[in-house]
Amino acid sequence: MSRITEKDLESAVGILNRAMGFKRTYVKSRAEYKGKEFVIGGAYGGYRLELRGSRGMSDISPRGTKAEIYEYIKAMIKGADYYKNRNKK
Repeated sequence: MSRITEKDLESAVGILNRAMGFKRTYVKSRAEYKGKEFVIGGAYGGYRLELRGSRGMSDISPRGTKAEIYEYIKAMIKGADYYKNRNKK
């Protein structure tokens, strides 16, 4: 496996957000965001997958290395794809 970069993580999160149908938009009249999205959080040398919603952030994965979080995100993408295509033959 090659070295995982932050760009790789951001790209994977973008794919995950599309697979889950998540999209955040800014509502100018209310000066707030609407919707939710997955994001990468980083602190203390580690990374984790987080869900940003209208009520704040929620931790989705435990803290890990870039490679561990990348594999975690890939598994979630596969799960989302499987769920969407479960009744198709």
